[in-house]
Amino acid sequence: ADVKQSGVTTDTLPVMVSDSIGTASLNGAKAENLLRAGNASVSMPNISGVSAYRLELPASALSVDQRGGALTLTTGFGSVTFSDNMLSSLTGAEENTAGITVARGDALGLSEEEKAAVGNRPIVQLTLTLDGTQTAWNNHAAPVAVTIPYTPTAEELKNPESLIIWYLDGSGK
Repeated sequence: ADVKQSGVTTDTLPVMVSDSIGTASLNGAKAENLLRAGNASVSMPNISGVSAYRLELPASALSVDQRGGALTLTTGFGSVTFSDNMLSSLTGAEENTAGITVARGDALGLSEEEKAAVGNRPIVQLTLTLDGTQTAWNNHAAPVAVTIPYTPTAEELKNPESLIIWYLDGSGK
């Protein structure tokens, strides 16, 4: 995975593949330096057979009181930008390893109405884990930006204001 600051590659990380998940890891010092630098990203390579990409880093790097830094995880499925205070609202999270995953989603858990609305458009699943356990997260002081690559159809371009993104939470709502 390429590690970039201000668009310039400064380092590379090995991506380990297991169970169709590609995982790259940042140690504490490197994670904190990237978050502090701002305009930093980890770009995962496209790997055949991989349906999810995870970036692991010490949760302590995401538990600071608003230094204002951010990091972007970029994959072929989408990108997520998160701030250095993302986990500051979770008590005791600092001792854990945080995993931020961007995955190709599927329509298996959707209702028939939702499947019809989605059609053949992309479904992206975002997950936060702490020490491998999926964790609910909500911190209004640390918004997350998500970018999904999508090319609208000619029909959709006639009314671009009608393009929408649906968010389904962990309970399917």
